[in-house]
Amino acid sequence: MRWRLAGWLGLVCLFGLATAAERSKESLGGLRYRVEFVGDFEPRWRPTFEQVSETYRWREQRPVHTRRQLTRRMQADRDELVEVLRSFGYYAPIVEARIDDTSEVWRVVFAITVGQPYAVDRVVFENVGSGEAAAVELPAAEKFGLRPGLRLEAARVRAARPQIVDHLKSRGYPFPRVSLREVVVDHERRSGVVVFVFDPGLRATFGDLEIEGLQRVEREYVERRVPWRVGQSFRLSLVNDFRRALQTDDLFSLVRVESAGEVDEDGRLSMRARLRERRSRTLRFGAGYQTDTGPEFKAGWLHRNLRGEGERLNFDLLLSAYNATAEGGYVIPDFRGREYSLELKGGYAAERSDAYDTQSWYATSRLGRRLTPQLEVGGGIGYRLAMIDDFARRHQVGLLFFPLDLTWDSRDDILNPGQGWRLHLRMTPFVDTLNPEVFFLKTYGSAANYLELLAEPRLILANRLAAGTIGADSLLDVPKDERFFTGGGGSVRGYGYQTVGPLSEDTPTGGLSMVEFSSELRLRVTGRSGLVLFVDAGQTYPDAYPDFGEGMRWGCGVGYRFFTDFGPIRGDLAIPLNRRPGIDDRVYLYFSIGQAF
Repeated sequence: MRWRLAGWLGLVCLFGLATAAERSKESLGGLRYRVEFVGDFEPRWRPTFEQVSETYRWREQRPVHTRRQLTRRMQADRDELVEVLRSFGYYAPIVEARIDDTSEVWRVVFAITVGQPYAVDRVVFENVGSGEAAAVELPAAEKFGLRPGLRLEAARVRAARPQIVDHLKSRGYPFPRVSLREVVVDHERRSGVVVFVFDPGLRATFGDLEIEGLQRVEREYVERRVPWRVGQSFRLSLVNDFRRALQTDDLFSLVRVESAGEVDEDGRLSMRARLRERRSRTLRFGAGYQTDTGPEFKAGWLHRNLRGEGERLNFDLLLSAYNATAEGGYVIPDFRGREYSLELKGGYAAERSDAYDTQSWYATSRLGRRLTPQLEVGGGIGYRLAMIDDFARRHQVGLLFFPLDLTWDSRDDILNPGQGWRLHLRMTPFVDTLNPEVFFLKTYGSAANYLELLAEPRLILANRLAAGTIGADSLLDVPKDERFFTGGGGSVRGYGYQTVGPLSEDTPTGGLSMVEFSSELRLRVTGRSGLVLFVDAGQTYPDAYPDFGEGMRWGCGVGYRFFTDFGPIRGDLAIPLNRRPGIDDRVYLYFSIGQAF
C-alpha cells in the first residue's frame, strides 16, 4: 500500500513537472502566435474572417496557455468560417486549421478552399393572403435581385425581402407581411431554391392627413407639399416624396410621415406627419485657407421662415485677400403656386487677382419651376455695373443678362452625398448697355456622380465633369471677369488660383472655353473622420471650342474630412503632376467647409 501511494505521488509530480515545462515553454502570459488565412478566397472577405475568428480576435485580450486550448479555439473557428463561406454562396468549402510551432512565435494557419459557387436555381413566392389579397402576384425574381444563375449569397437573399415589401406598398398594400421560409440546397446540382411567403394584407387608399408640431409654419404650406389626393391608391413612393419635400425645405429638424392607424371599413388609411420646426433665425460663420489665395472668412444671417410660408431672407459677407462680397437675398418658395419659386438677390463684389481687379454692383431675379422632385428649371433677368482694370486698360461695363438654367439632383445628401447624380446646365446671354455692340452667350454645364462602393466602412467614388463655352466675336469682347478661368481649390487643385490656362507674362488672360474633371475616393474611417484620395484635371482655352491638343493640367493629392452636424470640414494637400517651374508651387493646401463637389 505504501509503495502504491508513493507511485501515485511520483506520477503526480511527473505530470506537474511536464505541465511546468510546457508552461515555461509557452510562458505564463499565454502563447504567442499569429493568425493567417490562406487560400483561394476573395481578398475582401478577409476582414469578415478576422471578425468571426476568436483565435484572431482574442490572441492578445484572452490568451491561451496550452496547445490543447488553442486547438479547441481553432476547431470552433473552423465551423464559423464554414458558415461564413456558405453565406457567400459556397456550400461545400474545405477549411483546415493547423499550428506551425517551428518558431518562437507560433503560426496558426487556416487553409481555405472555397470550392465551386452555388447558384440561385429559382425563387418561389407563396401567397398566403385571403380574399382579394390571395390573387396578388409578384413580378419575376429579377426585380428583387435574385436572377437565376446568380451566386446564392445570403446577403442577396436577405436584401430581397425589403424590396418585396416596398413593391407591395407601392401597389396599394400598406401593411404587407413577407418572410423567408427556407432555402433548399441541392448539392448535386450546386444550386438552391429560395422560398418566400407573403401576405399583402388589405388594399388601401389615402385618407385624411394629421399634421403635428407646427408653430410658426402655416398648415397650408405643408398641405401644398402633399403629393396625393384623398381616395387615391396608397403608394409608398408618394409618402417618400412628401417626406423628402419637407426635408429639402430646411424648415424642420424632424420629419416623420407614417400611418395614423389601421385601414378603415371604407378602405382608407389616415396619415400623420410629425414635425419639429427649426429655429427661424441662424447666424453662420466660416473660415478657410488656400495656399494660393490665403485665408478666407465668411459670415451670414438667415431667417428661414419670415412670414410663415417658408420665405427666406439672408445676408452674407465674404472677406479674403482676393475677394470681398456683401450680398442679400429673398426667396419666396410658393410663388403663384406650389411649383414656382421667386428669388431676388443683390449686392456688391470686389475682386483682386493676378488677372484683373474689379468692383461691381449687381441685382438679379430668378423664377424657378420644379417639374419633378429631382428636376427644376429656371430663368430670370439681372444687371451688373462694374469697373474692370485688367492692367491693359480700365473700363466700365453695364451688363444686362438673362440666365436660363436646368438642374437634375438625385443626391441622397446635399452636403455629403453618397449616392445619386447632380446635373446642371446654365445658358446666359449678355448685352453691354454701355456698349450695345458687345453681345455674347455664355454656356456652362456640369455633371457629378456619387457611387457607394462599400457600406461599412463607407467608401464613396465621386466624379465630376464640367465644361463651358462663350460665343463671342473675339476674346476682347468679353469682360475679363466673365471669361473662364480654372485652377485653385474649387477647380483644379495643385495649381494656383486662375493659373490653369493661357498666360501673358505669367498673368492669366482667361478663355472662351474650359474643361474640368475631378475624381475622389472618399473613405469614412470613423463616425467623425474620413480620408480622401483625389485627382483633378482641367484647362482653359482662348477659343470657343476646346483644343485638346494643348493638353490638360493634372493634380492629385490626399485629404482629411472631419464630419460635423452641419457638414464636413475639408483639408486637402495637392501637388501638380505637370508642374511649370517658376509658375506653380510644389505643394498646395486647402481648408474649407463642405466637400470639394
